[in-house]
Amino acid sequence: MKVSTRVIACAVFACAALVDRAGASVCGDLNNNGVVDPGDSTRLVQRVFSGPNATDCGGQGTLQCGDLNGSGNLSVADLTVELNLVAQNPVIFNCTIPGTAESNVILAGSINTNRTLSGAPGSNVHTVNGTTFVSAGVIVTIQPGAVVQGVKGAATPSVLVFQRGSKINAAGTPANPIVFTSNQPNGSRGIGDWGGIVINGNGPANCPAGACLAEGLTSVEFGGPNPNDSSGVLQYARIEFSGIELSSDNELNVLTQNAVGRGTVEDHIQVNHGFDDGFEWFGGTVNMKYIVASSIGDDDFDWQLGYTGHVQFGLGIKDANNSDTNGRHGFEGDNNENNFAFLPRSNPVFCNMTVIGTVPQGHASGVGGRRGALLRRGTAGKIYNTIIDGFTQSGVQLDDNATAAQACTGASSLNAVEPFLALKDVIIFGNGATASGNTTTPCSPFQWISALGSAISTADPNIVEAPYPGPADGAAFADQYVPTSGPVTGDDCEAFDPGFFGSAPYIGAFAPGSGVAGNWLRDMANVINFDTN
Repeated sequence: MKVSTRVIACAVFACAALVDRAGASVCGDLNNNGVVDPGDSTRLVQRVFSGPNATDCGGQGTLQCGDLNGSGNLSVADLTVELNLVAQNPVIFNCTIPGTAESNVILAGSINTNRTLSGAPGSNVHTVNGTTFVSAGVIVTIQPGAVVQGVKGAATPSVLVFQRGSKINAAGTPANPIVFTSNQPNGSRGIGDWGGIVINGNGPANCPAGACLAEGLTSVEFGGPNPNDSSGVLQYARIEFSGIELSSDNELNVLTQNAVGRGTVEDHIQVNHGFDDGFEWFGGTVNMKYIVASSIGDDDFDWQLGYTGHVQFGLGIKDANNSDTNGRHGFEGDNNENNFAFLPRSNPVFCNMTVIGTVPQGHASGVGGRRGALLRRGTAGKIYNTIIDGFTQSGVQLDDNATAAQACTGASSLNAVEPFLALKDVIIFGNGATASGNTTTPCSPFQWISALGSAISTADPNIVEAPYPGPADGAAFADQYVPTSGPVTGDDCEAFDPGFFGSAPYIGAFAPGSGVAGNWLRDMANVINFDTN
């Protein structure tokens, strides 16, 4: 496992004083030498992967001083806090249980005090009834194994909204993930049953007033000056059956991240069967790994308003029964629809991604509006080491001359001055066309793709394209979409951000031929579910 040195430097969890549990050794002092030092970090790494040890924390057991976020278990989230303690950064999760775990909670209106939602069987089903706001300064802890259900048909759309300055502490585990779903019975759930999760942070966004208003909500601001802002932890979690269209171009998504800072820890997350977008970033700098978007009605991975974060290891799978001919892309990238030149310009980096359209499910190639990547409205950004397969219209669409200006300075030369737009080591296969779009100056989409040359391949990626939804069991599904052979060598994105990107010099979300071994989806087996009702 690779620990992010960038996370250390960012003072991830800012601002509460250190408080010890009664009778415990110093919070984070696993070796009980009276200080928190690198030796404690090393020991905690071992415990996260091998389990607690009774000799830690002065003989009181690892959980006594190593469960730094108070979740009741050990996870990488605890290690993140430990590294900040060693670096003497301020922290907010600090061995203090945020509150007594509550059973079968109903959340509504405003949450103004810290809450802890139980993950224990029999007390772990909680309800979001209507539009529910978590106030600034409040932490909502959701224990592993918890189920949070949004009420369908509530007086206001059921959505859990974290205001700027609040924090989610939802560190699920591989064995006990956290599930956010509809309150309807199995077999009766569907897209748009509720509004999902909205996280508002203090990271940068390119709204001219310095703060933006959240889509789908009234007078909810996001954005600020802090790229290292933390909105908490979300790990080993599934969010499903959400996304509500309130009016044209005004929707709630599955997971909406508004100016969320890179101090936030997010990994091993699935968004499933949503009406609108799956993962949407409105500005911000948050980094993410190991994410799955399945049966998403609109875009799997959508960014705008100056998003500059990094994402590695992502899988997007379209469902022919939850997609129409308008839009519905793997990636959709914008800068700002009101002014294509607003700064900071959107400039994310996506590495080791696989996005699959509906051609393998029988949709005709060459028709409709489905693209593997729609890049427009002046966005910059990088999509590297990626497979784009089976979209009916094209693999990549380049729209608006302001976007072409980020991509190329002429018909045959690439723009290498940041921020710029680039594809590299990308396989575009089985789509209606390789490229489409409306740009003319300084290049057309076809001139851009031609200029990229060997950075783009149209060779067969040799992946198994199981009909959606594939095996219902996540462990069985983990063997799909893994290249068996072919042109799979790519750049190593680790060079972009050594503190975040892991070494993965291959094309696509999975190492070729990895099968069971080395397949990160296998680690998400208990998170993954492809139910559509």
